[in-house]
Amino acid sequence: MTGLQLALALGALIGLGAAGILFAAVPAQPDLGDVLARLSPPARRRGGAPAVSANPDTEERLGIWAERTLPARLLGVPPARDLAVLRKTHAQFYGRKVLYGLLGLILPP
Repeated sequence: MTGLQLALALGALIGLGAAGILFAAVPAQPDLGDVLARLSPPARRRGGAPAVSANPDTEERLGIWAERTLPARLLGVPPARDLAVLRKTHAQFYGRKVLYGLLGLILPP
């Protein structure tokens, strides 16, 4: 390995480390509407997106996992009106988003 390659690799490693530290240090700002909807009793909630089906497929299970474990700022805000027209749940939307992200990491550019 030449000196230039070593310098590039170390610079990339330091840059990724600094970006990771900044990402972890910035506090997440939750959407107020989502927080209030989660905290309100089930009888008062609006009927927005359809509920998760009784037999979720792989995409929906991946979306449920993503909603529970990944930070909200990483996933973004789901387009509620578009999902309602398509009759898709938030879990299906997030599942497809995570699945395509993983696919993009696996396949070469």
